[in-house]
Amino acid sequence: MTQRQVKGCGVSQLASPAPTARSRKNSPRKPSGCGSSSRRGESRGPHFPGCQGSPRRRTWRTRRRPSSQKLTGRWLSSCPRRSRLLPVSRRLNPGARSACFSVCLCERECVCVSLQAGLMASPLRFDGRVVLVTGAGGGLGRAYALAFAERGASVVVNDLGGDFKGVGKSSLAADKVVEEIRRKGGKAVASYDSVEEGEKVVKTALDAFGKIDVVVNNAGILRDRSFARISDEDWDIIHRVHLRGSFQVTRAAWEHMKKQKYGRIIMTASASGIYGNFGQANYSAAKLGLVGLANSLAIEGKKSNIYCNTVAPSAGSRMTQTVIPQETLPPAPED
Repeated sequence: MTQRQVKGCGVSQLASPAPTARSRKNSPRKPSGCGSSSRRGESRGPHFPGCQGSPRRRTWRTRRRPSSQKLTGRWLSSCPRRSRLLPVSRRLNPGARSACFSVCLCERECVCVSLQAGLMASPLRFDGRVVLVTGAGGGLGRAYALAFAERGASVVVNDLGGDFKGVGKSSLAADKVVEEIRRKGGKAVASYDSVEEGEKVVKTALDAFGKIDVVVNNAGILRDRSFARISDEDWDIIHRVHLRGSFQVTRAAWEHMKKQKYGRIIMTASASGIYGNFGQANYSAAKLGLVGLANSLAIEGKKSNIYCNTVAPSAGSRMTQTVIPQETLPPAPED
């Protein structure tokens, strides 16, 4: 027996010389494992970094299907290397089917994700639901309100109408979005109260539609200063609008959601709350606080069928004009 280096998973082994055809025929079959092939005489090639010749068994998830066989979705492969299909069932709505994702595991550690076509063919509907969107007079809030209305929801468009620094008040922004929704055949009412007065905001939904099902906490302002220049007012107003405002609106809707055994709550965080950003210590602290608030509410609301999630979007709006260079943004779609 001689010592030679065996490549595979980066380990050295003691091995005998390469077997001849006769000895290979009489030798017992090696169990499939790292460095071996799932088929005799076939090398599957590397699939994970640092692992050469890693095999992969063909199961019902990776087995190729004949093109004539009808499936609810396509068996997708968006990478030259073979991909692994991971069926995932999610209870998005009663009519939703399972989503099938194609995840490619290759040396570049890329993840190519495709969504089952059958799921996209059945958009979510919110018929009979009442949705409250704060900060809905423009930007993402307006987009949320329009999207919910197009899918059958009755929408409460809340917006104080001030500038991106939280100064001033006007009903024009909320009224414009309400008129846009009604012009398209949707149902909407306006709310001009500050999110710090959560009871009044939720009361608008109850008076107009009799209940509240979904709350999207989207209202926000900016008071960007370097840390050495942040005043108490700059710190406090950011937390009053973002963190305390989301708390007040959600708390006002919470008991109604518990009684009806249904509720969906969205908190709007930011990448600044996770990674930080120069001049946004106050904003970053408030946004990360929303992540913790959402996680706690998700735990407490589970038994009452109340879900709470967080989104961390990046978009160009009047609030981000001083943060995101306008020339880097795509042109806004025409209304």
